[in-house]
Amino acid sequence: MLFALAAAVCTVILRRRGVEATIQLLPAPLGTTAVRRLAHTLRAIPHRPSALLRILLAVPAMVVLVYCPFRIGVQILAGLDPNFTVNAWGGPTYLGAMACHYLDAALLIAAAAYLLNKLLLPATHTRTTDLHR
Repeated sequence: MLFALAAAVCTVILRRRGVEATIQLLPAPLGTTAVRRLAHTLRAIPHRPSALLRILLAVPAMVVLVYCPFRIGVQILAGLDPNFTVNAWGGPTYLGAMACHYLDAALLIAAAAYLLNKLLLPATHTRTTDLHR
């Protein structure tokens, strides 16, 4: 249902605003500094061959950052089924299973963010408003 809603919104924007506005929606969930760092790394590929390696190594970390919130949501919804947590590795209770899954997701997200911080090139232009965030 949510996918259909997102597809409808993107279709309306595409028809009203054009392709350029639709492409600008892709980095919308990211912060401005993250978008600048990713863009700087992508633009550096023709000049620095190591930038391509940086991007290839960063893709799994980006996938983890996208997948973990989805996985947490699945765990919340699945936890509503009383039989789902019976053989959970966090324990037979809902709280034990959720604590282990959230700890696991938090560690994965932290490791992925650290890896992306080390792999992506620094942003080229920083505004003074971004420094205080």
